[in-house]
Amino acid sequence: GAELYQRDDDKPETVKNRIKVYFEQTAPLISYYREHGTLVEINGMQAIDQVTEDLLAALKKQLS
Repeated sequence: GAELYQRDDDKPETVKNRIKVYFEQTAPLISYYREHGTLVEINGMQAIDQVTEDLLAALKKQLS
């Protein structure tokens, strides 16, 4: 029954800016780490138990 409150991070211009920053600053890191052979990709669409297993296996491999 409370009044609707819109947070600043829910506004369209904030979302647009986040997407812009992602493509300018974050996305290039994917290529960088892939080219250096250090990117580990995990399929997050799997069941949570499988995601957890894959993450732990990747960490174990990186630490060994």
